Amino acid sequence: MQRNMDLIREMLLYIESSNSVVINLYDTEFKINEQSTQRNIIMYHADMLKNAEFIIGSTNSNSWLVQKITWKGHELLDNIRNPTRWQLIKSMVAKAGTFSLAVLYSKASEVASNQLDSLIKKLMND
Repeated sequence: MQRNMDLIREMLLYIESSNSVVINLYDTEFKINEQSTQRNIIMYHADMLKNAEFIIGSTNSNSWLVQKITWKGHELLDNIRNPTRWQLIKSMVAKAGTFSLAVLYSKASEVASNQLDSLIKKLMND
């Protein structure tokens, strides 16, 4: 099964926007490029998010329950939330030929930091 970074982003956005104490991802439909994502793919990506320490949750045979996004998960989400920045990060990383979660986390932070530095310089010159 291949990793889908767009799905990972959508899952984090969904979890953050939920008002529930516990979110069952098994019953959630995610559309990536106008196509619904199969449950087994959602569960696989939830496992990856947990293993990377972006979410806290648990699974059983018919559910994937998320209690919360971790601090690290919120940091990643803050850096990839903006759709324009997300597209920039994806294009940069794709050109390098790698797109692991570790690289995504690192590059998203770097891009956000560079954008903030540019904004600060512009404000200081105005």
